[in-house]
Amino acid sequence: MKNSVMRTFLIIFLPAALSLLIALAFLYQKNSDNAEMQLQRLLTDQWVMIKDTGLPESHTEESHTALRNITNETNLRISVISQEGRMLVDSAIVNPDIAENHSSREEVRSAILGVPKIAVRKSRSTGEYMIYYAKALPSGNILRLAYPATFYNNRHVMNIGIFVILMGIVAAFAGFIAMRRARELVGFERAIRGEEFIPFSDPIMDKALLLVRRAEHQAIEADRSRELLQDKLNFLLSNMMIMTNLSANADYINYKTDLVGNISHELKTPLALVQGASETILKDPSMPKETMERFLNTIHRNSIRMSELISDMLELHRLENTANTPNATADVQEIVAELKDLYGHELIFEVKTDTVRMEAAHLLSILSNLVSNAQKYSTGKRVEVLIDSAVIAVSDEGPVIAKSDRSRIFERFYSVSDSRNRSHSGSGLGLAIVKHIVMLYHGHISVTKNDMGGNTFKIEY
Repeated sequence: MKNSVMRTFLIIFLPAALSLLIALAFLYQKNSDNAEMQLQRLLTDQWVMIKDTGLPESHTEESHTALRNITNETNLRISVISQEGRMLVDSAIVNPDIAENHSSREEVRSAILGVPKIAVRKSRSTGEYMIYYAKALPSGNILRLAYPATFYNNRHVMNIGIFVILMGIVAAFAGFIAMRRARELVGFERAIRGEEFIPFSDPIMDKALLLVRRAEHQAIEADRSRELLQDKLNFLLSNMMIMTNLSANADYINYKTDLVGNISHELKTPLALVQGASETILKDPSMPKETMERFLNTIHRNSIRMSELISDMLELHRLENTANTPNATADVQEIVAELKDLYGHELIFEVKTDTVRMEAAHLLSILSNLVSNAQKYSTGKRVEVLIDSAVIAVSDEGPVIAKSDRSRIFERFYSVSDSRNRSHSGSGLGLAIVKHIVMLYHGHISVTKNDMGGNTFKIEY
């Protein structure tokens, strides 16, 4: 039993742990990159604001106090450096004459040459990672800002903590499955011997036990030898163990595919943007109103994106688990009116029937997804919609989808070339939802090039 438990545990735990480690590393790197970009934009805005406040460019007690007040409010270190690299005034140094020459610093060297520069490195004085931004003032001197890059300092501890917690959850789940399978195997063997009967949670186990008892009864009735009965029981027991392993492996494959493939792949970017923007606001609550509104818009926009993704995933799951074809008809004119309200009156409709053999919600979902795709990715403004009793078609003005992509665009999260969709983003499930609705009505969907130089999505059902 111990060997069976350990083998089942390792089969579940090792692939799950490896997949989780890869997903966590990718998400963490993406989050750090986005946080750094947000901080760079903040430093650029702060540089302009500080320059416009009448920045002192020589050291006096008053100039040092003024810069120190700004540092206390913004957590920025402010330095004015000459073209020769000499420190003129600094919010963190009372006497700048004792500071070393800064002409070798990469951001200062670049700013002296007339090119604004952002650099990230560990500070020699504080030991913390700092992000620096330097740019030349109209006088020729260099104004440099520095801000603590806290996500560099804390990311290792946070990463290890999250990994340990998630590994604990995966280990507990794997241990639970392994122990349950082992108990069921032991119970199966006892039931065969007639010692006791324990109901199984797995219907495969119950069916296997039923087959075993039926074989035993037949063997007794036919007065067969004990050796023949034992051979049959051993054969069925071996097959039952194979079915149990296949069931566990299938459950694991589905779990890994859905969790890592769908959630990690599509939620990582909006989640990183929301976290990066919120962390920046928390670090600097006194930032300018315009800057804060930009970060809040980033949070709001990506929250909507995550909500749409989850809704589409639930809808796709519902469609995949619907087996019966609905027996309903939809009023075409009502659907057309709703589409015009949603997408404007620029759509060109060709309606050849009053009703369609389909649920209204399904017809609206098909057309809204196809029209939305056409408006997002087409370079033209013309979108034509054809509705007939057995044919639905939506046409745009391109660019044309490559033949190599046409057979795959209805897969979950598949994206065509960057030139077609780099300025738009969606859940990546719209066309997959369309395909599953069409399959529900035993139809077929295809994509071809049209006379307008674009694409025609045609549904026949």
